Amino acid sequence: MTKSKLMQLSFVAAVVVVSGCSKSSEEPMAAASQGDEASPQEQRGLSDGQIIQVLSTVDTGEIQQAQIALTKATTPQVRNFASDMIEQHTKSKQMGASIASQNSLALRPSPTSDKLQEKGTQMLEKLQKTDTRDFDTVYMKGQVDQHDEVLKMLDDKLIPAASSVQVKQQLTEARNMVQHHLTHAGQLRDTLGATGVQGATGMQEK
Repeated sequence: MTKSKLMQLSFVAAVVVVSGCSKSSEEPMAAASQGDEASPQEQRGLSDGQIIQVLSTVDTGEIQQAQIALTKATTPQVRNFASDMIEQHTKSKQMGASIASQNSLALRPSPTSDKLQEKGTQMLEKLQKTDTRDFDTVYMKGQVDQHDEVLKMLDDKLIPAASSVQVKQQLTEARNMVQHHLTHAGQLRDTLGATGVQGATGMQEK
């Protein structure tokens, strides 16, 4: 092989090595740039005003559903539960409104409150259409599902996002209330499932 050909091959090999290194060094930068573009506003939490609006939406939904339960529930246990829902969620809603007023917080909707509003409306329609014989079981199952969802929302989204001391305190109190309601609702659901609605009614009336 001539000297000129050896020099040409050496030049080609050097170009390949350099271009390969350049390409491999660019790939991580491209990946990093894509990662940056995927996380703009999604990472921002809710404002305190939006958080209070979420709590208010939860409270309103629970009150409305409990009002239906007072007229359609057949077991005293479920009616008592509904009365507690109205009393405690009314107090929670009033407390949230007071905190918003004291801190000049504008109650603004968010995708979170909009989603809860939609689900609450769907549950109201379901309860209104449910036959009295099945109402207690349907209502209590819904209460378990809803309180479980709100509890997770408080832990994962609302409490970490709050900035005001008063809002954080309100969220802590709301969490305790929701946890208590979830436990009580689960017990009633299990009782209704084990004895049947008629059985639960008969046990209470004896």
